[in-house]
Amino acid sequence: MKLTIGNYSIGVNDAEKEPENDFKVKAQFLSGEVGIAKVEGKYRHGEWSLKTVFTQTEASIEASKEKAEAGLYGKIALAEGGGKIYVPIIFTSHKLDIGLEVGLGSFGGGYSIDTKEKKIKFGRHIGLGFDFSIDFD
Repeated sequence: MKLTIGNYSIGVNDAEKEPENDFKVKAQFLSGEVGIAKVEGKYRHGEWSLKTVFTQTEASIEASKEKAEAGLYGKIALAEGGGKIYVPIIFTSHKLDIGLEVGLGSFGGGYSIDTKEKKIKFGRHIGLGFDFSIDFD
């Protein structure tokens, strides 16, 4: 667990000082992914992944001058496959990442929002489940 209030961040075996003019509050209670197998590929216009027998968790909140982030997510699945496609935005150097993951034999769900990374993810899992994400880069 890591807790940041004001200019100090305190976690298990660490303490770090933030810049004097920055404000940050962060609490990360649980985050991680454990599984038997994961195969993935990344390409110029997208990425894909396949996972078997895994669990994924996240419970965190962060607020600072630059960003606000909150997430409450958890799932267990026998198998999952998914991918992202990168859609270039015309006349800019930005892109829109649209992702979808489908889980089989899965249970869980939740949401995650990150204003700095401009990312939203949500999903639900009961037997057959999905996760949908959209990122602006």
